[in-house]
Amino acid sequence: MAIANYGTVASAGSISDILKDFYIGPLQEQLNNEVMCLEMFEKAKVSWAGRQAIVPIHVSRNTGVSYASEAAAGGVNLPTAGTQGVARLSVEASYLYGRMSVTGQAVAAAKQGGTASFIGTLDLEMENLKSDIRDRANEACVTGGEIVGLTGHVSNAALGASVTIKIDGNMRKLATLASAGNVDLAFITATPDDLGAGGYRFVNGTLGTTASSLLRVSSAADVNATAGTVTGTVLTGDINFPLVPDGFVCAVKIFSYTAAGVYDPTKEPVGILGNLFSDSHFGVSRIQGATGAEKTLQSVGVAADKDGSSDNREALALDRMQETMDAIGIQSGLDPDLILCNKAMRAAYIGLLNGNVQLDPKSAATTVDGGVTGINFNGIPIRTSRHVPQGMFIFLNTSTFKLAILEDGKFADMDGNVLSRVSGADAFEGFYKWYYNHYCHRPNASGVLAGVIGGTQSS
Repeated sequence: MAIANYGTVASAGSISDILKDFYIGPLQEQLNNEVMCLEMFEKAKVSWAGRQAIVPIHVSRNTGVSYASEAAAGGVNLPTAGTQGVARLSVEASYLYGRMSVTGQAVAAAKQGGTASFIGTLDLEMENLKSDIRDRANEACVTGGEIVGLTGHVSNAALGASVTIKIDGNMRKLATLASAGNVDLAFITATPDDLGAGGYRFVNGTLGTTASSLLRVSSAADVNATAGTVTGTVLTGDINFPLVPDGFVCAVKIFSYTAAGVYDPTKEPVGILGNLFSDSHFGVSRIQGATGAEKTLQSVGVAADKDGSSDNREALALDRMQETMDAIGIQSGLDPDLILCNKAMRAAYIGLLNGNVQLDPKSAATTVDGGVTGINFNGIPIRTSRHVPQGMFIFLNTSTFKLAILEDGKFADMDGNVLSRVSGADAFEGFYKWYYNHYCHRPNASGVLAGVIGGTQSS
């Protein structure tokens, strides 16, 4: 649908004032307080060239540092000079829009019934628009872009074989895209680089970019959101289906698709999973063998199943959570400061704490509450959101994630009018717009524990 032409709302200028006074300001403030990425990530100061911002990042240390013995006469004991390794992220803005309309009849009613009548008519539209904008932004904050989830699949597959894979990811997005046409999935697997902590390895290794590496999902019926599984057909030849090393997961990438509904992955901001597990980080390759940058830009992807003997999901274990944190610390020298999980996964964690829940003696005598709201792990708060896929816990160092904002979210009010006339219709409309993206300048400071039993997903 084309954006309507701007223009003065005929003999209804007061309506725009009503919107500004009663809705626009408070609604935008509420969105700033409720959109997850706005809460978690600091705004970055970046310079934009068109829709693109170039962000320099540090990817490796100076190698010209070493101990040496005393220099002999005429000898040299200084190390070979080195330099700091840097890379440049090319961050492109994504455009989020929210659009609403009001009929000419409602405008006429406002003239007859006063502002209170119009406010009552418009309240439903504005409140639901706020909810829709917030939900879409929060969803994209986690699974925006081409990385849709994680899998621990371990078996081989042959040409034409039908394969069912357990995926912890945005199943609604996959089903919606599959409803419009074939969705081909590629897989970003682990490399042999060993972190030295229980054998953890980097994810973001080799990506299959040929047809023989793809799994084709042909319909929405092939996506089982309840069980967390996707069934597809192997394309073009026998493949060693990405054999995930013991104890790890690999990323699931939407390789080709037909845009459907609200989903067009290339137009979305890059979500947390994309920042951590994409094979290309805003134009910088992190496939094994890329010069320098792939080490610093890699992330930890740990499976709940330690031995990797099957792709079964496993019950959450405190030691596995600790091992995930340790792997992140060893890799980056930094610790996460926030853990994200789906609301349905909260019970899996609380179930591990039997006997450790502390009651307030001052209130226990008069009040008993069987629920838990504030939960932590190692002093790190665990926050829940329905937009985090089931089956995973995301360990974030939020200081390494930034918001690159080309234009702050706001309602368009060209010529001072929030509403504009719809051409060829007895209606007026307005829209919300936000030009932004989120990027991580140190992906190795965060990671994910996936393949956990919880919510509707079983083993």
